[in-house]
Amino acid sequence: MSESSIRDTPFLRPPSCLHTDSRRLAVLIDRLYRHRNQPVHAEAMTDILDELTAHAFENLVHEEMMLASRGKALSANHVKEHVRFQEFIANHCLQASLGINVPQELLDFLLDWWRQHVLGTDLNEIPASTARPDARR
Repeated sequence: MSESSIRDTPFLRPPSCLHTDSRRLAVLIDRLYRHRNQPVHAEAMTDILDELTAHAFENLVHEEMMLASRGKALSANHVKEHVRFQEFIANHCLQASLGINVPQELLDFLLDWWRQHVLGTDLNEIPASTARPDARR
């Protein structure tokens, strides 16, 4: 990938029907990409890792609440994917806090997550009508 912003990559432009959490993840992926060569203890990197950890655990709750408000629920497989995401993020952010440099591994995982989960599972299981109003800007 070139040195330009990772959001210049077409698959990282969130479709308008995706909810705010996915847009937030796109921004975090972009920031991680831009700061990937910084040491894990640099302020910018610790901020990104903290936000990724928060996102990992808030996103499932937000999706469940969003669908519940429409009388729907996430599939069991969708929930399992979120748990796998949470475990990976928590593990790698913990490693980073211990000084283990993991940004490229995290970036690779997040790019794959974006392709497989956000543009796959989310678009297939979360109807556009359930996207939060602020996601349609």
